[in-house]
Amino acid sequence: KLYVLDDQDPFQLPLAQIVATDAAAAGITVSAHDSISLSTGGVYAGEVEKIVASGAQAVFLSSAATEGAAGLMQQLHAADPHLLLLGPSSMAESETFAPMLGAAAASTYLTTPALPERLYSQAAQRVLADYRRRFGAQSSAYVLYGYESMSLVLSAIRRAGTRGNDRQAVVEELLGTSSRESVLGRYSVEPDGETTLQTFAADRIVAGRPVFYRLLAGP
Repeated sequence: KLYVLDDQDPFQLPLAQIVATDAAAAGITVSAHDSISLSTGGVYAGEVEKIVASGAQAVFLSSAATEGAAGLMQQLHAADPHLLLLGPSSMAESETFAPMLGAAAASTYLTTPALPERLYSQAAQRVLADYRRRFGAQSSAYVLYGYESMSLVLSAIRRAGTRGNDRQAVVEELLGTSSRESVLGRYSVEPDGETTLQTFAADRIVAGRPVFYRLLAGP
């Protein structure tokens, strides 16, 4: 049983809705989906009591990496140490969030589309190495997302041919992308603009920082 929360942020709310919908489709009971205002030093006794009473085994909190979010997770852990606490990439990629979790870190799993660099293909490794040489900066997996985004747009413009300066023509070509080989792996673009990429990293908290735990692959 899963309880879904969001912090009312316009970016986080749709993510929470997607998780709730997909969880239900996968046969996971969704106890509820609540929107909650989070603040530094906030006390969430009512919400925590409701979640524990629901019998939920896990809580997904779609939130920015804030002190309020960390505080809520601490209070949930204190109320039920067996409750799994799940968070999105906004938490996994923050350098300040994990240290705020305290004892709740032991029950926390954070997910991110950015895999450890060693798990990407040789082509991806070359892009990362070129980036470091060119810019003299530490690379990350998100370099690959930027690289592939631009590569995809340029490919769509080329496929549009003489209509390459026609926005609608380029959009149509991009949405028609199928089985594209890329530094992120093979994917297609769906009619709503999402891709079929479904590999994520799950992180645990070790010594106050997110550490890669395992791969999560969709169907």
